[in-house]
Amino acid sequence: MQKRIALFLFLFSLMFLSLGAQKLRPIISTERDSILIGDQINLKIQVSIDPKTKVAWPRFEEFLMPKVEILNRSNIDSLWNNKNELKLEQNLTITSFDTGYYQIPGMEFTYQNPGDEAFLKSLSNSLDLYVITLAVDTTKAIMPIKGPIGAPITWREIAPWLILGIIIIGMVIFLIYYFKRKAKKEPVFKIKSKPKIPAHIIALSELEQLKTKKLWQEGKFKQYYTELIDIIRVYLEDQFGIEAMEMTSDEINQIVANEKLIDKDLKKKLADALLIADLVKFAKEKPYAGINDSNLENLKVFVDQTSKIQQPTVDTNPEEKLKEIPALEEKNKTENSL
Repeated sequence: MQKRIALFLFLFSLMFLSLGAQKLRPIISTERDSILIGDQINLKIQVSIDPKTKVAWPRFEEFLMPKVEILNRSNIDSLWNNKNELKLEQNLTITSFDTGYYQIPGMEFTYQNPGDEAFLKSLSNSLDLYVITLAVDTTKAIMPIKGPIGAPITWREIAPWLILGIIIIGMVIFLIYYFKRKAKKEPVFKIKSKPKIPAHIIALSELEQLKTKKLWQEGKFKQYYTELIDIIRVYLEDQFGIEAMEMTSDEINQIVANEKLIDKDLKKKLADALLIADLVKFAKEKPYAGINDSNLENLKVFVDQTSKIQQPTVDTNPEEKLKEIPALEEKNKTENSL
């Protein structure tokens, strides 16, 4: 009796396990069973499983016919169906370039149920695929081969030529402009220069700045007179064209003395300032406070008054003029004798 009960329980447990085991149900399908040669068709693979079941996805290349090619494959999507099963789905894009009948065989999936160490296999259904070509109308004459279809021109193709054309046109315009300006002896580029500040304005401003430095008040007599006379040298050069920066004080006095448009009093103010400056620089004199200030003020007056002289004609090389006098006298004597 006990043996019968044990046998009954064993058979019951086997039946329970078989009912509890989840069998994989792979399905493959296509939209249609025939395509034109070279056309593409979607092959859909669907598998419904228990969420805890492990599935090994097959390599589809091993199941397809040699003349059926896979062009693209999607990712494996997962979603729940109305039976609380997990539905796995993948799409393959396939094609064939040979006409004929092809059978897509069943694809084998390997899986493992939860709580079971055994690996099980399940085979999907198979499909038929017909690859056909267009029917040839033998009643019509053979037409010539059509030329290649022209692809539309893109902006990327046009842009380099457009830019090159703009550059060439710009160069042609520039060359025309360049030679026209050159023929007229005009500058190619008109550079608008800033208005030049008059020499006397610069000199008066620098003299005022020198006054505020208070150099001689700090015992810096040499620096004071060096800057003072340099200001006047630059002024004479800019205002009258005298190369005063390269001349000695005596040479400056000689040139200015020959200028009839400059007042004698102004000439004396300049000569006095140059003399004091030389004494300070070479004899290390230390003039009185009144002399230092008066020299600066006198040079201010010199700059202000001489700036009003219109187009001065200062002889910058009187020695050469003196050499020419005997020759001129000899020429005059010869003309008078004739």
